[in-house]
Amino acid sequence: MPARVAALWAELLGHQEIAAAADFFELGGDSLLVTRLARRLSAELGVRVPIRELLLARTLDRQSEVVAALAAQAPAPAATEAEAG
Repeated sequence: MPARVAALWAELLGHQEIAAAADFFELGGDSLLVTRLARRLSAELGVRVPIRELLLARTLDRQSEVVAALAAQAPAPAATEAEAG
């Protein structure tokens, strides 16, 4: 999970080497980019990632923790009939 969040940070912020303690906004992020980050993570993980949570957890390591916690709480996808059967 942290690797995926870091990859999205790199893509959105234009930085390749990002330290775990790096601050999203100090690296040039803004509310529009954090919104894009939340939407991308939500789409990729299949869980709602609240923008407010990402705004409060400004560092890469904290945002990764938030996303991992949300993903862990998400219900497992239902098995299809072919898989169940």
